[in-house]
Amino acid sequence: MIVDLLMPIQPEKWTQIEKQFDYVKLSDKDRSALRSLAPWLLPQIPEIVDRFYEHLQSLPVSTPLSNLSEQIEKIKAAQIEYFQKILEGDFDENHIKDHKKFSGLTPKCRLGAYAFFCETLFPLLQESFPSGGDQQPAAQIALVKTFFLDIQIAIESYIYSFSEELLQTRIALENKLWLEDRLLTFILSESTDAIIGFDDQDRICTWSQGAQRIFGYKTTEILDKSLTDLVLNPEIAQNLKKEGAQQGFGALQGAFWISKSRNRIDADATLTCLTDRNGNPIGATLLIRDRTEARTMADKIKNMEQLTAMTKITASVAHEIRTPLGIIALTSDLLKNRFTKLLHQQDITIAEHEKEEISGFISDLQTEVDRLNEIVDHYLVLSRIRRPQKSPIELKPFLQAIVQELSKEKHNSGIQWELRAQDDLLVDIDAEQFRRIFHNLNDNSLHAIEGPGIIRMTAFSTDDQVQIMFQDNGAGVKIENSDNLFSAFVTHRTGGTGLGLYLVREIVEAHQGSVQIESAPGQGTAIIITLPKA
Repeated sequence: MIVDLLMPIQPEKWTQIEKQFDYVKLSDKDRSALRSLAPWLLPQIPEIVDRFYEHLQSLPVSTPLSNLSEQIEKIKAAQIEYFQKILEGDFDENHIKDHKKFSGLTPKCRLGAYAFFCETLFPLLQESFPSGGDQQPAAQIALVKTFFLDIQIAIESYIYSFSEELLQTRIALENKLWLEDRLLTFILSESTDAIIGFDDQDRICTWSQGAQRIFGYKTTEILDKSLTDLVLNPEIAQNLKKEGAQQGFGALQGAFWISKSRNRIDADATLTCLTDRNGNPIGATLLIRDRTEARTMADKIKNMEQLTAMTKITASVAHEIRTPLGIIALTSDLLKNRFTKLLHQQDITIAEHEKEEISGFISDLQTEVDRLNEIVDHYLVLSRIRRPQKSPIELKPFLQAIVQELSKEKHNSGIQWELRAQDDLLVDIDAEQFRRIFHNLNDNSLHAIEGPGIIRMTAFSTDDQVQIMFQDNGAGVKIENSDNLFSAFVTHRTGGTGLGLYLVREIVEAHQGSVQIESAPGQGTAIIITLPKA
């Protein structure tokens, strides 16, 4: 191909030009011998150059040259000019620069050309100097020195050219390796999945940030450990590696992994074996995706779906029982009033213990009616939870109104209220939904406080958030799992619906907030609501 014969000409930087001629000992005597050849050799140079390219085109590798006649004519003209220059014997820096006109030939083509020229020119020298003497050897030596000078220049040109190419290739490879290293570093540091690398001795040599998060080991603690240190049973690791060796990869799903704290990890894992270009094993990679959160979320969604279905049913039932429940409540009030009037009539004689017993019956009836009303209210609210209709609200006046509203309720008579709120706290909330939150929290506190008590509300800002604390000095509860208290139908009080705190959490999270509980037996309970500032 033509690319095998012609090289791209690269820019050259020559220093100490005079030494180029000293290396081949090109003397004034050699220049004189070359000038003596000019009269009879110059007319024959075009024919010699043509014969060289005829010979070149006869070679199989040079076949494509037949389609590059214009380029060949330019190279032939440059070679003829080159011979004219050397036969003038005027070698200087310009000679070296002019030499670049046809320095694009490959080394094999250039050396072949010099061999051909020597084979052609030396017999002509014998014809030109039939009498012998010193002229013929001198001319031959001068031509050979000239050719060696050109070979020297060509070799330096090739070395420079290839050095530049190697340098550019090296820079490109270094950039590629740097990019791949950055990409690998990013993956190892940012991936939430565990990426673990093993060498050919099954020792851990790569440990990502995701692996540290899932398993709890720091890199310095786990390097050079084995896969068996990450699974419950060494046999599991052996089977996974065996499967990987047979198929190129192995898979394992389930809670077979063990963390540093000896907790089980439910995960999906894929082990991929690595080989060199000859197919020899050099290690393996292990990708582990923790499924705990996903399965927890799936369970939560399932529970929500069940809760939604049940809520629709209970809401329908709640609507149906609301009317007879209202009639029962009204009847119990009428019964209480009628019994009170009977007690004041002179002709009615009722024993004291009977009075207390009947009063107790009526009181129990009204208490259960109130509880049923609370249950109905919760189910109806649960069935109507909607997207919050938020608006900017100044928190302190809103909480002041809530305190006044709750303190006026008859069953709150023994409660002392305290409100401590910063001024100018602005939040985006649905006022109706948050009013429901504080009523639910108030109901819980009333059941926890035995006798007179204190309910304290505090509101303050932290950076870009607002915290509202609803705190009582009631009995408190032992909290083993605080998140469980916010689940539906979980309650710590007798007769509770288990929906109060659940509704609180649902409403707060719908406002992009969070809710926490702090409580201990005998130390009261605090509900902490965190919301973004408006």
